[in-house]
Amino acid sequence: MNNRWYAAGIAALVAGLAIGWFVLRPMPRPETIDPDPGYLIIDSTAAPARDSSGAGSGSTAKGDAGGYELILDTPKRGTLATSPLWVVGRARGTWYFEAEFPIRLYDAHDTLLTWASGRAQGEWMTRDYVAFAVVLNFAEPKTDEGTLVLEKSNPSGLPEHAAEVRIPVRFR
Repeated sequence: MNNRWYAAGIAALVAGLAIGWFVLRPMPRPETIDPDPGYLIIDSTAAPARDSSGAGSGSTAKGDAGGYELILDTPKRGTLATSPLWVVGRARGTWYFEAEFPIRLYDAHDTLLTWASGRAQGEWMTRDYVAFAVVLNFAEPKTDEGTLVLEKSNPSGLPEHAAEVRIPVRFR
């Protein structure tokens, strides 16, 4: 009987130390960022959370925390989007819930063309970057332009935890 209590106490101590380590460890700072790195860098802590400016492919948005939340390798802003469309990048673990977050593709009339989940390619319960990749298959749209939307998973539904990134794309 005493061995069972001893084992339970050790397990609780280890769990508490592990949780404390994840919560209290410092968030890594980004390295020096090239102003035109060839990919899109987004910070979801910036206000507003949406980045729909028409700036070049190396646009950056910084928030109060100074850390970037999402690095999108492909597609670049204004890219000609054809099916299948590869969406590849890295997002902080806080963007994921159960190792995924929604990615949607809309035409210029906000008609949903397709959607899929960006799946973490590694351990997602971290504040570090976690790679994601998804392939979007879609029929040819009736408009020449559209929007790729990457949405932070928000299981709470609370608006203060919501964030999304909007990337303009071309279809023809």
